[in-house]
Amino acid sequence: MRMQASRIISTTVILIILVCALGLRLYHLDYYDLWFGELSTETYTTQTRRVVAGHVGASEISVMFDQIKNDPHSCAYYLIVYLYSFLFRDDVPLRVFSVIFSILSLWIFYRFSRLFFDRRTSFYAFLIMALNPFHLWYAQEARMYAMLCF
Repeated sequence: MRMQASRIISTTVILIILVCALGLRLYHLDYYDLWFGELSTETYTTQTRRVVAGHVGASEISVMFDQIKNDPHSCAYYLIVYLYSFLFRDDVPLRVFSVIFSILSLWIFYRFSRLFFDRRTSFYAFLIMALNPFHLWYAQEARMYAMLCF
């Protein structure tokens, strides 16, 4: 009985931390316009692919693969952005995509820390990562950094 109550409390604390972390990552998400690096991510969206393919006279897929071939960053991220852009047609959802990966990386970080530490230490590490300014900053950028952390 006591073990089950302890598990319920720890699950509640984890969920509270995740909800607070999500709130921090969504706060002022659309406050700033996309900066130059984020605009390069936008070039991988469906809408931009159609325009570029129309100007070049090639298919969207061939234009995208030519661009990925010359880009040093993760091609998996850009393929996911391309598929994700079928659903959303605005700039802010590109940032929401990073928020999703950031929250998922927090969950994986907690599960991974539980392999090495006790519950209390894992909670503190999880809380520190949830409030980490770098993790918050990269969660609000439309770049591949949150996915790389994931």
